[in-house]
Amino acid sequence: MTISPGRVVGLAGALLLVVLVAGGVLISAGMFDLPLNGMSWRERPLPAQTIPAGNYSLTWIDESLPDTNYTLRLTAVHQSGEPDVGYGLIVGDKARSMDVLVSPLGYVTVRVGETAVVPWQPWPHVRTGAEANEIWLNMGGVEGNGRASVRINRELLWVGEVGALAGQVGLLGESYGGGETAVVGWERLAIRD
Repeated sequence: MTISPGRVVGLAGALLLVVLVAGGVLISAGMFDLPLNGMSWRERPLPAQTIPAGNYSLTWIDESLPDTNYTLRLTAVHQSGEPDVGYGLIVGDKARSMDVLVSPLGYVTVRVGETAVVPWQPWPHVRTGAEANEIWLNMGGVEGNGRASVRINRELLWVGEVGALAGQVGLLGESYGGGETAVVGWERLAIRD
């Protein structure tokens, strides 16, 4: 039995169409979406913040967090001034905290308490200059109790043990240069619990 080339092309085309339709259905169903905790998002707009040269700025948000099973998403951008800065989220309280900072120079760090679990290092998914960066932090839930995951611009950076971090969420900026004051635009903070 011989199979004509036209029939092979037709079967291959039909198979390709089935695969594309199945892929579209899976994407539409959210099969490849990032894992999230909670059921609904709460968002709040935030003002810009100045970071004095060689200093730091910390603003606690008047929003208490559950002990576990929540997702935070912060969108922020370095607007002007000293580029040797880090800006991002801090979660917890004065006794125990975790922070995630990005730099407009393309660097990132993750600290749990006094320990830098990801020391300052370049990371290709950090947007540089005046481009906005998105920091995602999953606590518990999809990661497991006492665990957290960090994503920068939707790319997984780190997963690890952090224990329970109750308390609040804050906006943290640190300046390492001796130049001018930096301005960070906190575009949006979303909490899903």
